[in-house]
Amino acid sequence: MEYDYMFKLMVIGDLDVGKSSLIRRLTENTFEESHEEKLGVAVHSYLVNVEAMPINLQIWNLEIQRPDFKMTIMLVGNKCDLENKRAVTKEEAEQLAQQNGLLFVETSAATAQNVAEAFKRTTANILQKLQGGVIHVPHACIFRPMEQKCSRCREEQASIEKERDAIFEKALDIAIFDRLREREMAPPALTR
Repeated sequence: MEYDYMFKLMVIGDLDVGKSSLIRRLTENTFEESHEEKLGVAVHSYLVNVEAMPINLQIWNLEIQRPDFKMTIMLVGNKCDLENKRAVTKEEAEQLAQQNGLLFVETSAATAQNVAEAFKRTTANILQKLQGGVIHVPHACIFRPMEQKCSRCREEQASIEKERDAIFEKALDIAIFDRLREREMAPPALTR
């Protein structure tokens, strides 16, 4: 598979909001009404064309709520096909996105509504930032050992690794906290 760029996208959110369903709809064109949600990280790949450029998306599914660093963020209102179970109006979500400088789209993994569009718009936004010089993507030296990279790529890789480590640490902390909370809420075991 040939591509001009590879972008890493993180899909972040609480359990049972439809992240896995959204990603499966995009990458496998499937939808399961119910499935076992797993804590941790899952990585998927998807090729998208933006401005006649093939771009490989490496999509990371993380079980955390809010990132602590700046990036392209799209607020996705998933399960829009379940109008009768809506917790937030489309207008409220649009306003939140606008106030926080986020992209916004409503999707449905069940019907495939706007699923590919959400990822394509995010990718187009990243590409626009890249072409405008707002972000830097390491060039060919990315494949070299750290000591042979240019200084900008060394600094960027160190920053990325630090951010990645913080995300994984936060995800682990949340997973551990949730497990402890589940244990506290569980009824005591019956003994004879």
